[in-house]
This record gives sequence, C-alpha cells and structure tokens, in this order.
Amino acid sequence: MDLEKRASDLFDSFAAQDADGVAALCAPGFQAKQNNGPDGGIEEVLAQLRAMLWNAGVNTAYSEVRRVLADHAVTEQHVVTLTRPDGVEASSDVCVILRFDDDGLITRLDEYMDTAAFAPLFS
Repeated sequence: MDLEKRASDLFDSFAAQDADGVAALCAPGFQAKQNNGPDGGIEEVLAQLRAMLWNAGVNTAYSEVRRVLADHAVTEQHVVTLTRPDGVEASSDVCVILRFDDDGLITRLDEYMDTAAFAPLFS
C-alpha cells in the first residue's frame, strides 16, 4: 500500500474541493480532530470545509510538503495558503497525522495549526 500516494491524493482532493474524493479515501468510522476541537466524522469535516472555505470560493494551496511514513501512518508538515476570491490570503504551517487501516483507507486525521493565522480571511 502506497501511503505517500494516499496522502497526496487526500490533499489534492482537499485543494480541488472534491468532497467525493476526500470521502472515498476515508474508512467507515473515520474520525478527525483539529487542534483541541471535538472529534468529527467525514460528514462534519466536509460540512466545515464547505461552510468556511469551499462555498466562499476560498482557494487552498499546499507547499513545502514534508512527509514521514510509518507503518499505517503518515505525518505531514506543510504550509497551507488560503486565498479568497478578492485576493486576501493567509498562510500557516500545519502538521497532519494520518492513520490508515489495512486497506489503505484513512481511519483518523489529526490536524494542528495556528488558526489565528487565518483571521484575515474571516474579517
């Protein structure tokens, strides 16, 4: 199982605003957590993305990607840049830990970032 490709596919789907692509990479019972927030399933994750970014036309770009592969896990650090349609943008370093089942589906996503870095997008 090529976990590096699976991680790439996930972030490519996020950037393309492809909800079906994101969901297809996730196992039944998938759970995600951002910083110290509550756990949520795939529907909660997609609803949050739609409400905060996708429906507002915010573009997502990833750069400076660094990955560490382990058995059934990928830790990725990257810079995410979010850009509104009016050109306002904000960037932050992000760390994401992905856990996979034996079929290569994502069972858990833990994301850590400085959410305050994105405040200019929502003011």
